[in-house]
Formats: sequence, structure tokens, C-alpha cells
Amino acid sequence: EFRRVLFRSLERESSRAEILLDKGISLIALSRFEEALAAFDAVAKDTPGPSVLVNRASALIGLKRYEDALADSDAAIAGDKNSAEAWHNRASALAGLRRFADAIQAFDKALTLRPGSAAGWINRGNVLMSLTRYDEAITAYAKAITLDATYVYAYFNTGLCWIMKGEYEEALIWLQK
Repeated sequence: EFRRVLFRSLERESSRAEILLDKGISLIALSRFEEALAAFDAVAKDTPGPSVLVNRASALIGLKRYEDALADSDAAIAGDKNSAEAWHNRASALAGLRRFADAIQAFDKALTLRPGSAAGWINRGNVLMSLTRYDEAITAYAKAITLDATYVYAYFNTGLCWIMKGEYEEALIWLQK
């Protein structure tokens, strides 16, 4: 992701805001959330909007500042009700706040808008696992695997669900994948 964003900036004539936005996205990919947030704050001064808020929310989630991430996600949704990323960030912030039922609803909205998001299905599964709804979590992880068979967490978390259900042989199959 980092390389893709970097090369996109280099290949086109980019405005200052676009360069800072790309920089922030790259910094998130490197888990440098404070620096990413600073880049997005600089963009917001020049070019506020839903896209900046979505990216700020991602950085805030990385910093575990879930209330702030929720506020930015809600503001992004107010500006673009069809932003799957904003709904995904809203769900992630709600999960961080342990508001799991609300998080499921937000993930459902995000996945309605972007059903091909393996990360969305994984994160929905994680919330379902937190609610001890293991069969539903397994179904969500299976959907993620269908979309991206290289997503290791989907296999691992499926195995964890089987362990929690007391199905150790089935768990072992998934944990060995």
C-alpha cells in the first residue's frame, strides 16, 4: 500500500493537499499514526471534506482515540452517506468503545456498500467473536477467505472460534492453514 500511494503521488501533478493526504495514508500503512494525523490535520486546513475525515478517523483508531474517531467518522458520513470507509471506521471506533451491537450495524452498512471488502468481513467477524457469536464469526471469516485467500487472520480467527466452541480437531485444521 505504501509503495502504491507513493508512486501515485510521484506519477501525477499533485497539489499540496494531495501530497499530504498520500503522505498520511503512507504513514498509516507504517503504523506511524501521530504523524499521519498531523498530515491529515494539515490537509483539513486547506481542503476539508469527508475524505480527510475518513483518513483522520483511521489514524485516530490507530491511536485508540475511539471517541474522536467516531466523531470524525460520523462527520464524514454526514458529508457522504455512501462512504464504505467512513462506515467501516465508524464500526471500528464503536468496537473500540466496546459498543459491539452498534459496531455490527455499522459493519453491515459498510459491507452493503462494499461487499468485496475482506477487511470488513474480518473485522465484522472479530466483533461477532467478542460477542461469543462464533458461528456467525466463522461465516464472516469464510466470506473474507473467499475474497482474499491470503488473509492469514481469517484462518487464525476461524481456528480460535472453533477452540471457543470446544471443537479442537476442527480448530487444528484451520490453525494449520
